[in-house]
Amino acid sequence: MFGLTAIIVIVVALLFWSGYHASTPTVSGRKVTDSRGHQVIIPDHPQHFADLWYPIDEVMVMLGASDKITVTVGNKPLLPWLFHMAPNLEKAIAIKGLVPNVETLKAAHIDIAITSSNSPATPIVERSGIPVIEAGFTDTASFQKSISLLAEMVNTDDARKAAQDYTNQLQQVVASVRSKTNSLAVTDRPRVLHIQSLSPLQVDGDKSIINEWITVAGGRNAAEAITGNKKIISSEQLAQWNPDIIILGRSCRDRPKKNGSPLSSVWYDLRAVKEGRVYRNPAGAFAWDRYGLEYPLQLQWAAQLFHPALFPSLDIRQETTNFYKRYLHYTPSHEEVEAILAALPPKDA
Repeated sequence: MFGLTAIIVIVVALLFWSGYHASTPTVSGRKVTDSRGHQVIIPDHPQHFADLWYPIDEVMVMLGASDKITVTVGNKPLLPWLFHMAPNLEKAIAIKGLVPNVETLKAAHIDIAITSSNSPATPIVERSGIPVIEAGFTDTASFQKSISLLAEMVNTDDARKAAQDYTNQLQQVVASVRSKTNSLAVTDRPRVLHIQSLSPLQVDGDKSIINEWITVAGGRNAAEAITGNKKIISSEQLAQWNPDIIILGRSCRDRPKKNGSPLSSVWYDLRAVKEGRVYRNPAGAFAWDRYGLEYPLQLQWAAQLFHPALFPSLDIRQETTNFYKRYLHYTPSHEEVEAILAALPPKDA
């Protein structure tokens, strides 16, 4: 009897063990290190991506993987030029906000979710078992690393080639502009203020990619005393800085009307306003001035704006045409280039 009982116990234990391991998925794939320094196991050949940070869609188009974007935080009203240039993005499931419904990701069979640094979505998606790649960046160096990381994630020869081509071009543009602006004296560098929003009044300070392109292009950030992006300031602070040049981001729809707000009481006394040196920043597939692929275009545009005598042969219109043809596989017409430079949407928006 004892022998029979022992045999039964052993058999049951074996069945339980085999059943448990059969129901536990075997982790397989490749290890990549994301921008956090975390090693993440991802599928060898992922087919379904969730882009949970706004700049990612554009990079994926460049890498030839836009058809694999299954869920995205992007949409046509937000990124009209990108969706105009890459209409297959409209096939993706558009979600609102940076934190998705995990069930939506599971139903879409997402292989990898891509987030920004310290995104609130990262821990939530990770708990669901879906691999998460943080691909955040804050400057040129980390931007290049992020693009290489995404190319490694896509895991095709075309993606790696596109990433290398882009980073090579980025480095060449930065080096070319620096060669003409590095020797400028402080007094020859205009004080530039980048305003992201007029209501509330938000500016971009030090330790940002905006501060980087202002400096490389031969300017001084008038808001260098503050740190970070989209910092709210008072109209009194704006008057105190009194910049030589003001660049308005995409969120600045209309300039202040006279006697229309507290801002207007100082706006028309600013040096940049009086001298007609207030410019709207171009905006294409992504906002040129922020965290997107158009950084080389932004750098050239700003450098020529600040120091036209140093860049007399630079044709920003031709550079714009070449850029979108080369990296987003779309050749804009003359009228479309003019609209992008004026930060206007495409006609079908």
